[in-house]
Amino acid sequence: MIIRLCIVFLLFLSNQAFAQFEVSLLDNRNSRVDIGLVGDYLHDPSGQLNLAQLMNEKYSSQFLPINKSFMQFGLNKGNIWIRAKLAIHLTEQNSLALQVKAPRLQILDIYMPHLSIAFPIAELGELRPYNNRPLNHPHYLVPFPTRNPPITNVYIKLASSTPINAQIDILPLNDIASDFQVESLITGILIGIIVLLMAANILFFSFSRNPMYLFYSMLLAGMIILHLSLHGYLIQLFPNSIGIQIRSYNFAALFSAMALVFFSRYYLDSKNTLPKIDKFLVALGVTNGALALLYSLAPDKFSIFLLSTATVSTVTSLTILSIIASFKHIPYSGYYLAARLLLFIGHSFWILTMYGILASPTFFIWGLMVTVILEGLIHFVAMLLKLNSLNGSRIEKSNFHDSQLFDFVNDLASRMRRQTNIISGAFNEKDKLHTDLSADNQDTALLANRNLENMLERLDNLGQMNGNLKDTSSDFADIDTLIDETLNLFHEIDQDGVLVEINTANTQSYEQIDQGKKIQHLLLTLLLELKHYGDKALTITLKKLDDNRDNLSHLDISISPLPRRFTQLQDHLLNLGLGYVEYLLSSMHGKMSISGDKQQRRLNIHFPARYRIQSRLPDNDLIYACQLFIMGNDSIACQKLLSLLQSWPINIIQIKNISELTSLQPAQADKKIINLVVLFEHDGYIPQLVVRQIKPLLRLEDQCLLVSDNVKMPKDFALTLGFDELIHTLELPQQLKHTITRLTAKGLRLQKATLL
Repeated sequence: MIIRLCIVFLLFLSNQAFAQFEVSLLDNRNSRVDIGLVGDYLHDPSGQLNLAQLMNEKYSSQFLPINKSFMQFGLNKGNIWIRAKLAIHLTEQNSLALQVKAPRLQILDIYMPHLSIAFPIAELGELRPYNNRPLNHPHYLVPFPTRNPPITNVYIKLASSTPINAQIDILPLNDIASDFQVESLITGILIGIIVLLMAANILFFSFSRNPMYLFYSMLLAGMIILHLSLHGYLIQLFPNSIGIQIRSYNFAALFSAMALVFFSRYYLDSKNTLPKIDKFLVALGVTNGALALLYSLAPDKFSIFLLSTATVSTVTSLTILSIIASFKHIPYSGYYLAARLLLFIGHSFWILTMYGILASPTFFIWGLMVTVILEGLIHFVAMLLKLNSLNGSRIEKSNFHDSQLFDFVNDLASRMRRQTNIISGAFNEKDKLHTDLSADNQDTALLANRNLENMLERLDNLGQMNGNLKDTSSDFADIDTLIDETLNLFHEIDQDGVLVEINTANTQSYEQIDQGKKIQHLLLTLLLELKHYGDKALTITLKKLDDNRDNLSHLDISISPLPRRFTQLQDHLLNLGLGYVEYLLSSMHGKMSISGDKQQRRLNIHFPARYRIQSRLPDNDLIYACQLFIMGNDSIACQKLLSLLQSWPINIIQIKNISELTSLQPAQADKKIINLVVLFEHDGYIPQLVVRQIKPLLRLEDQCLLVSDNVKMPKDFALTLGFDELIHTLELPQQLKHTITRLTAKGLRLQKATLL
């Protein structure tokens, strides 16, 4: 008996200890607090308690510790109250904000008793206007007052007719911005992959006219809306609509379920293979469509649990259907079974996480979207093989055949697999280290996203081959500028760090060529497809051939050395490589061929092009109109530049620091001379501060040039830092003359404009 009393007494003491309202410290070292780990909560089923009552000892002792970073309260009637006590001792100027990640939350009130007990300092939530938010952001942000008492109490009231899942933190605004950049990057990559799948399905629908592809595109579109509503992005697009994200979520969930049902009907051809089940599929699809309209028009009149039940029932029914189809040996049902099992498992885990049965914030945020993408990749190879004899005739009319479509799908799937593997590798490393994405992983994922965008552009061009790509509108572009921009785009997309060169013959620097954007896209595609790892860089040579008839000329493009994987051309090959180049050339009335053998093989491209002369000074006059100030003689790039300038008839001045430049007073030089200051970036050091100090010493027409040994540095980044132009060290022999003449011409134009 004594032992039992002792145990009861110890339990009583432990409960009292847990009920203590602990204080969390925020200072210069620890400026981030997770409310879920330090706060307490109280469930108020009646929804009648106010802040004054909660601060009484009667209710204060009923608060229970949360001890979870990801708060899951499930479906609850009434209100959930969360409290936290903070000691803020920040001596640095660092603005703090309360961040609540719960986009579907309908009621969110923030109280600070030292400011007001009767009224909350912020009234947020889906049922409140967007203008109530102190900061425009997908998450709920409430800035902290600049002056606070030594101990600051925070009370948070949550209420919603949907399951409550929230992450609540107090952190500096710059940390919020940094975290949101990573979240936006991941969202952009995932949506980019889905948009790519949608574009491919719409393209295949235009080939075959099979509704299967159209319904799958509708499913993917619904998943994009669902993801945006779960992450709070839609409210920014419709700030005057209250409850838009709840309505969008309800509609997207049931609309996607309807599209999945009708996709399954056409994929399995259930009207012929499973006639009895086909009627059930039609009824199931119509039911989901009707519920989508009802839940989007009147979300408050229907239970969210019924919506979840409808989607779970639909996914479960289709999973059972896939098993039946597999037992009946319906063609290609094995792919369908694998996709349905993957969706069933992923959707089940996501539903359990949403209702608070399983705890996984990562899966709750990204799990459903990743599951749909993986399911789409399974279908991507399989569903085009389901073409029947009816749409086969239609494909033949479009000059596409089953074997070509199969090769195209394999090619596109292989390209997508590389990018998805790169993205998955970045996130796997993040999960292993249990940290945020590193800068290298962010760059890698962003580079993969750029390649997906390039693939999407090629798909769009294939889909519009009979439209925009055959227009005859003039689009003249400067040849030198076109080459520079093409190389910059290549270095922004290239994932292998290879060397490439673009040379010109018989194309003066003041020539302009028609169809500039199309030719730039053609050159970029050739660089990406024909790059290799040999000791000799891939070289593209542009040569102008005069016709002297109707003012029409031709452009010859020769590429060498070719990679070993390209042996010969196949006419009308359908893929995103040289097959795509062939279709692109057909819209430009051009042709291509391979000449030579072994190491001397060369790809030759020939198409008509129109030129015109741009009115500007010849190169020699421009060279005499400038003088160079070179700062940074300790780098290899500087020595390389000086060796190239040995025979140049211009004034070259080497300076060690800014004080030497100041003593030379370049702004007082001859007004007919343009001053060009050359700086160098090497070993990761970017002279950002130096260029800001140099600019005030120069005139408006003077220019600053950056020479970088980082081939992946984008030109836009250099312009943002304050430079007027960028050259990569590897491109100095080919681009130095064109760049200096272009900068000099720009300076002379600015000088003339200032005199007018």
